[in-house]
Amino acid sequence: MTENTTTPTVAELEAQQAALTAAQAELDRQMAAASLGSVQAAKAVLDRAASIKVADDLEPLVEQLPANSVARQQIMNVITVNRGVRDLLGREVARLEALAAAPVEEEAN
Repeated sequence: MTENTTTPTVAELEAQQAALTAAQAELDRQMAAASLGSVQAAKAVLDRAASIKVADDLEPLVEQLPANSVARQQIMNVITVNRGVRDLLGREVARLEALAAAPVEEEAN
């Protein structure tokens, strides 16, 4: 018994690919819209004066610890993460806002 199947043409495959790409773009937009509020809330927490003060308060203590100290290394990690994540979340909020607002292009037939 032989199976009678046809191989899709390049045009058919490109059409399928375009449809999948459009569906992925819509899912990305929906995920951005759904997560935007949480990312904004996390950024707001890190932007609070108390959060910013953590890194500022820890910084002078670093110089009082030996260079090879685990405590010094961990304090430096906290400072770096505290400042770096705040900046990263600011960029992520902007990216999610743009993505959530982006209209999804309809597939041209």
